[in-house]
Amino acid sequence: MYKIIAIYAVLLLVLVSVGRHFVSERGLEIQDLLPIMDLKVSLVGKMVTNRARLQLMRNKLVEAEWRAHNRRYQVLLDQINEKIDFYDMSIDEIKQVNTLGSFSNEEMKVRRAALYESLRSELEYESTLDKYQLLVLELMLSADKLNNDKHIAPPWNN
Repeated sequence: MYKIIAIYAVLLLVLVSVGRHFVSERGLEIQDLLPIMDLKVSLVGKMVTNRARLQLMRNKLVEAEWRAHNRRYQVLLDQINEKIDFYDMSIDEIKQVNTLGSFSNEEMKVRRAALYESLRSELEYESTLDKYQLLVLELMLSADKLNNDKHIAPPWNN
């Protein structure tokens, strides 16, 4: 799991470095585009962080599901998997947006507004992730209680 987080952190650093490279190359021509580039980096960073949190929760849920021998976790796992897929797709789309001279001023305003709205949504989604984490913790505790009652050892402890 930590490897995944490290990979996404490196990806974020690469995006920041590439953005700075373009800024230094283009000079004054890019002055008007700096906010949208910063916005893209902030949004991708927030999405990567939220995706990593979801991935960690998913791994814990899979473990809890196995311990409990119960498929009741599948709905939550499916929701988490859908959101992870959404993040993968969205991050790729945001990285593909070429802001250097590709859009008119009006198009740029629309894109900037959309990026701001997405960033605002991601910040609000953090509270939902906190609730998910509490739910996962409760499920893990109930799975551990059930496991202790039945004395079932997971396969990775054999």
